[in-house]
Amino acid sequence: MFRFVLTLIPTIAMLAAAQTPAPAPPPEVDQALRARVSEFFQDYVDAHFRQGEALVAEDSKDYYYNSPKTQFKSFKIDGVSWAADFSKARVIVVVERTWEVQPALKSLSVVPLATSWKIENGKWVWFNDPAPDAWVTPMGPSDVKKLQKDKQEADSVVPKDLSQAAIQAQAKQILMGAGTLDKTFVNLLPDKDSSDQVVFTNQSSGPVKLSVEGSGVNGVTAVLDKTDLGAGEKATLKVSYTPMGKQPPVAVGIRVEPFQKLFVVRIKTS
Repeated sequence: MFRFVLTLIPTIAMLAAAQTPAPAPPPEVDQALRARVSEFFQDYVDAHFRQGEALVAEDSKDYYYNSPKTQFKSFKIDGVSWAADFSKARVIVVVERTWEVQPALKSLSVVPLATSWKIENGKWVWFNDPAPDAWVTPMGPSDVKKLQKDKQEADSVVPKDLSQAAIQAQAKQILMGAGTLDKTFVNLLPDKDSSDQVVFTNQSSGPVKLSVEGSGVNGVTAVLDKTDLGAGEKATLKVSYTPMGKQPPVAVGIRVEPFQKLFVVRIKTS
């Protein structure tokens, strides 16, 4: 009996320790961090990238200078995880940005970003975190080793035959591997409510996730009857049009993940 009790006490202590929440930072530290993060991302909303330089750590300025910048529509701080001494933090920020597949086909996407912050000269600054598990930053992937590995893997599979015919054949094979459409256009009436549909078939050997791009523009609505498909399964995209006195978009799209393929469905009004 006593042996059982002595064994159980450390176990309870371990469970209690595991359930103890991480200590909260001093309010002024949390507020200072959030203010600097908000200032940094507001520069991305306003496209004031030069001003954002003042909020970048000294050891990351070259990375910031040489990286492409993307203007955001909006942002929201979604969470903060702290270092034990509250001198560093990982801040999750959810941003809205526009993806432009082609001039006539744009989509507003919500993207979570994880950004790394530390105190430098008494102020919070963003820095490029080279840790192996680093997330995507506003300027792109921050995991340099992973980028180098991806490049090496890509270089190892570059085809030897780079003729136009070979490239077109390879592109068709990749596209077919993601799926097929039963047709590449829909017919809609220009002067009255109408609808048409396209059927997508998953031809990959595993599951895919579908999403619609370009819906909700000038009276056009595009809806999938299902977004998660197993191998060989089908999904129907219904495209509806209500005339609003404006020209409908020329196309909508079905994006297929994890292939990152976009199937464009042209819109005909006749």
